[in-house]
Amino acid sequence: MKQKFEWSFASFTDLAGKFPFRIRSCGRGLIRQGILPKPRTLHSLEVLWCTDGVFQVEFPEGKYTMQPGYVCYYMPGETHIFDAPPGDGGQYCFVAFEGNFSCEFLKRFNITRLPHYAGACPEELFSLLYDLIRKKDDTSMLSALAEGVKLLILSTHTVNRNESSQTKDKTERNYASLAKALADLHYTDQRMNVNGIAETLSIHRVHLSREFRKVYNIPLSTYLIRCRLACAAKLLKTTDLSIKNIAVKSGFSDPVYFTRYFRNETGFSPLRFRESDQTDYEEFQIQ
Repeated sequence: MKQKFEWSFASFTDLAGKFPFRIRSCGRGLIRQGILPKPRTLHSLEVLWCTDGVFQVEFPEGKYTMQPGYVCYYMPGETHIFDAPPGDGGQYCFVAFEGNFSCEFLKRFNITRLPHYAGACPEELFSLLYDLIRKKDDTSMLSALAEGVKLLILSTHTVNRNESSQTKDKTERNYASLAKALADLHYTDQRMNVNGIAETLSIHRVHLSREFRKVYNIPLSTYLIRCRLACAAKLLKTTDLSIKNIAVKSGFSDPVYFTRYFRNETGFSPLRFRESDQTDYEEFQIQ
């Protein structure tokens, strides 16, 4: 995945200042562990459209996973907060609108600002808009607003991911990589399992398991368990939490099952592992 972040701010003309709303900025960004952008409070309406990979966005309602084709909206006064799984993370395109009518325009579509699937990102439109707003003439500003409105309308179209028209898009997706990224983000959630990941990706669990094993030589269910065991091993060595609390924090619903899995993988009970000289917390995970 290319590491890039680029944006362009509009150079407003006198005519643009008379618009009920206008384009403020446009560009693309990368969300990746180690280079996460700092939280930033917005003063405009921003449309964020995932183009590649997987990353996480945080809203007052909670954290949500973004993957290719998903769109969300940040309203004025809300704060960007991003997170990413280990690995490549994800990329997105964005366009920001300013002016009081921009939020009212979006509300008329009666659609949630939270992540929803709108189909493949129209990156060529974002590229065109990026070029237009760098110019300073009235014609370019009018064209930019027209393209921006087009993007906004396209983003509000909620696509049924089971439609036959999405077949090509589905077959080209790297389900194994997406499943791994989702597992890396959500393994501490006790409800996260193969069925949940398959449902999120709109793919049958058997097909997903087959694709995952083909790429990583390990069942997806086993990978989830090893993520949780790696987390538990670190907590055992770095905290004084009880075995029960560590099991829960690592994503295990039952401390008895946790102890059984831990012993099978390490040869130690959790308590003996805590007292041992073992310090490798990542031995359970695959790269």
